[in-house]
Amino acid sequence: MIRKDALLVLIKATELFIKDLSGCTEQIAKMQKRKTVQLTDLKNAYDNIDKFHFIKESQLPGLNPKKEEDR
Repeated sequence: MIRKDALLVLIKATELFIKDLSGCTEQIAKMQKRKTVQLTDLKNAYDNIDKFHFIKESQLPGLNPKKEEDR
């Protein structure tokens, strides 16, 4: 169970995080003269921006695809 006010804080924090991350990836795409954000932009963000380094250690398969020899 979670209180309604705690849930609202969690939702707002998630919204702000996604807004910040998407803004950074958008800037990376613009620097490469593209209008579309790609997965490589996200990887550049978490490789080069300190506040996003925690994403690199995540276990999300889309961010860290298995290499052929790992399968």
